[in-house]
Amino acid sequence: MLNFTPLWSSIDGRLLAAQVYRISELQYEHSSSVLALRSGQRWREQGERLNTCFYRCLRQRQQQQYISSIRTDTGIVVTEPLDITETAREYYEKLYFPESMDEQATSDLLAHVPDSASISPDVHESLINYWTVDGINKCLQRTPTKSSPGVDGIPYVILRLLFDHPFIRQLFLCVLNTALREGKYPPTWQRSNWRPISLICDDTKIFTRLLTTRLTPYLSDLIDPHQTGFMAVLCISNLLLSELDKFSFAFVNKSHWRICSLSTADTLKLENAITALQLRKYRAFIIQNKYYDEKYMKHVFLHAANLHTIIIDNREKCTFNFTLFLLQCANKRKKLTFIVPEGFERKFRFIVEEDEISHIKIKISGDEQPVDVSKIVTPEAVRTQIERAKDILKREYYLANKETVVMKDSLSHMIASPINRFFNSKEYFPWKNDFGGDSLMKKTDLNAVEARRIVNEYGPKFVESVVILENYWFLMTSFSFFIHNNLQIDDCADLSKVGYQEKAVAFIRKKTRFGKDYFELTYRFGHVELLATSGFFGSVDGTFFFPFLGSSIQKLPTAITESFETISTNVVFITIEQKEYICKNRIMNQYYKLNARNNWGFHSKRYEDKGFSPANPLSFENNNIMYSAASLVIRSFAYQEIQQKQINKLLPKVLAQDDSSLTYASKLTKKFLVFLNKHQNSSFSLSPPKETKKELIEIYNNSPAGALKSSNIKNIKLAKKRYEAKKIDLFGEE
Repeated sequence: MLNFTPLWSSIDGRLLAAQVYRISELQYEHSSSVLALRSGQRWREQGERLNTCFYRCLRQRQQQQYISSIRTDTGIVVTEPLDITETAREYYEKLYFPESMDEQATSDLLAHVPDSASISPDVHESLINYWTVDGINKCLQRTPTKSSPGVDGIPYVILRLLFDHPFIRQLFLCVLNTALREGKYPPTWQRSNWRPISLICDDTKIFTRLLTTRLTPYLSDLIDPHQTGFMAVLCISNLLLSELDKFSFAFVNKSHWRICSLSTADTLKLENAITALQLRKYRAFIIQNKYYDEKYMKHVFLHAANLHTIIIDNREKCTFNFTLFLLQCANKRKKLTFIVPEGFERKFRFIVEEDEISHIKIKISGDEQPVDVSKIVTPEAVRTQIERAKDILKREYYLANKETVVMKDSLSHMIASPINRFFNSKEYFPWKNDFGGDSLMKKTDLNAVEARRIVNEYGPKFVESVVILENYWFLMTSFSFFIHNNLQIDDCADLSKVGYQEKAVAFIRKKTRFGKDYFELTYRFGHVELLATSGFFGSVDGTFFFPFLGSSIQKLPTAITESFETISTNVVFITIEQKEYICKNRIMNQYYKLNARNNWGFHSKRYEDKGFSPANPLSFENNNIMYSAASLVIRSFAYQEIQQKQINKLLPKVLAQDDSSLTYASKLTKKFLVFLNKHQNSSFSLSPPKETKKELIEIYNNSPAGALKSSNIKNIKLAKKRYEAKKIDLFGEE
């Protein structure tokens, strides 16, 4: 083994430098002579006359590489080769020699470390517990398959393979525990890898991974929050956002949002659907800084339906205009408490008393428990932490169950999200009610072309639209489109007393039929009405959902059904990219009307393809032949055309039915089916007279209506089962 001393003596250094200089001169002369011989050969054989070309190039190159002079630390310029070598040696010796530690400074620093920054004896003992085979195996399974090995050339894949051998397993376990408990490391772990730069061995990385896994649970108690740039789930940019940009949008304990806004265009980026949906969750706001953007603040107050506390914090000034603006923006339907500094109390109370604002209460911030703003984290950090935690859980679950679980393209399919099974909130934005400039929307004498243009322009926007009513979301997968105040265009629309609607409104409407109450989801804007015929609803917190088919919505929460006021909202969320849809006839019960033939029913294609669609009275097929025949009769009068092919198929079966076993509605169905068959070649109008209309209503109400309802109930149960969240045990608990 060769031992090198860290310092050279001055004599040895000078002799060595002289020898190096002499060797370089000899190499230079040898190269020059060889090059000269080659150039002479080219001159004799090929007639080349530039004999000294290569010799000159070699001399220039040697001169460029040669250091002719160097400046010492004292500023003296040396030119002798030995002096140049000695100066360079002294410089690098000083550069790489470690500086001595100040023992007193170290002692003073450690003396001021608080007791809270140290670990308890129990934790210390748990940190040096012996590692087990299972723990090492889990660590090996989490290592990447494609990774460059260290200087020993053994990658993770080979380590995992070797670990399956009993002898290697026990040997590796012994090495790791010896390193942990006694601090004795293998020689391959102690090799310097900074000169030349090289990768450390993979078995060393396993040791460091195991240490990190044990230390991570206790780091949050030992590391200062300002050191977030060195923690796995946090980023230093979280602090820069509040200090440099002076803009933060965050929450504390999922109930407080901190608002610090400047009047810049950046604040408008938050005005989107996902923000509006999230704002409904929060109950308290903290407002900071002296600048504000009115449009942004109005947006916040508009969508914060559950807001009950507003805290004015860390403001040097609070002008009268700003105070008045805050109080006017407050939701007048809810009781609010403003917690303000003592210096602002008089101004707030004056406006409240002068304007007689009874729903607002003023408190002094000194009377309330202060909010620890240092604990506020940005949503980006929270989302990052959650995503990383999910990835760890999903990977561990996959590794433990990969023999029995068939994975999809994305691991995110493994964790159920009660809302995102139906819609992704990031794909939605609030509809801007941009129909006010459309002159056709205000006309009451539309023609057929104009009505068709309104239906085709506005109908597709609301396919798979979402509204929030009393902390419950409603997804509309199909609806019927009606135009009011124009019986010539749409005589199927009811005689509503609601006039022109300036802004869109979505509401749950209570209706009564045959002495029973039922509820419908309706959108109104202009003279247009959209009646939901299928969809889903559920709680915002994701605790439950329920599908509905048909215009009557069942299983609504009591907060909606027992409310004395009509539950409504002016905010309708539509998709950024229009969803695929299918147009059919509308779902109703009076198909004898002239405009019943209009295919103004919009159905989401993706839900239609999955079989989630309301039973259609005009194309209903059932094992009971009379129900199918009734649907055919109603369809013939609705579209005012005889369906001869279907009549030929059903008529023999209907005629085979004994009249004594038929109800009155079934007898009417049989009568009309025979009537239609006789007049298949006649040119007559199918526009029914008054008596015929009553009979058609009798057929619908007492023949297919019950079967349609039963079919919808059956499909609701199937949809409930299909979209029910499946519980996956990620933690191995029973």
